[in-house]
Amino acid sequence: ITCDTLIRPHRILVSAEQSTALFRILQEVLTNVARHAQATTVHIRLEESDDSVSLQVSDDGRGIPEGAMTGPHAFGVLGMRLRAQQQGGELTIRGSPGAGTIVIARIPAHGSGDD
Repeated sequence: ITCDTLIRPHRILVSAEQSTALFRILQEVLTNVARHAQATTVHIRLEESDDSVSLQVSDDGRGIPEGAMTGPHAFGVLGMRLRAQQQGGELTIRGSPGAGTIVIARIPAHGSGDD
């Protein structure tokens, strides 16, 4: 699977907990792509704005079925949502049959919020 990566800015400052949460979310997304998506390309974007850090992973695979996001075996998705929420953020998943899946994790930037 071809993997394109974009990180802006080149050095993003996050806490150790935020770094671990983003890493584990990325790890789960890539595991799901490898197991289920039948994708040929994955795009990873990690970007920092004034108030948040955003991790976006998109693939050109078969798309995630609606039931896979909320079904009784959706432990990976649940774990990703919990990791984002524990950092004061959110996780969004959008998939279209035959058109791939996009997973976006957004957490508050280090130093913002109620740290």
